[in-house]
Amino acid sequence: MTKNTTPVFENGAKNEALSMVNGDGLTEKTLFTAPAEGCTLKMISIASTSTVAELLKLSLNDGTTSYVIGQVLVPITAGTDLAGAVPSVSGLNADNFPQLEKDIAGNAIIKMEGAWKLNVNAVSVITDGKIDLVAIYDSITAD
Repeated sequence: MTKNTTPVFENGAKNEALSMVNGDGLTEKTLFTAPAEGCTLKMISIASTSTVAELLKLSLNDGTTSYVIGQVLVPITAGTDLAGAVPSVSGLNADNFPQLEKDIAGNAIIKMEGAWKLNVNAVSVITDGKIDLVAIYDSITAD
């Protein structure tokens, strides 16, 4: 087994965003593709203007096949209600993804190999409004 003798450093935060609407149906959409050197996915924030709860499926895709890693329930008007009573949802909630590695604060993270994709699809067709997803990740470089 070979070992890495080259230090690896995070390259700074990168952001990607995606909106999902009724017209998307049940089709997987790519939230982002990991850069060639790989990355650490640190956060997915999900907000919704839908007047019904929506269930989203998250998958990792190697360029050919998607592998489901779990689902996230997005409550009615999460992160967008005028009273502020329904917060946005963490797409990497450690309770929803107990199998994922945790950072020092206990939040779930995903270390992704280069060129892999994080895909999202609705489990049932979004009936109204839209769902916005924002991902924050750190790309990796070797020194």
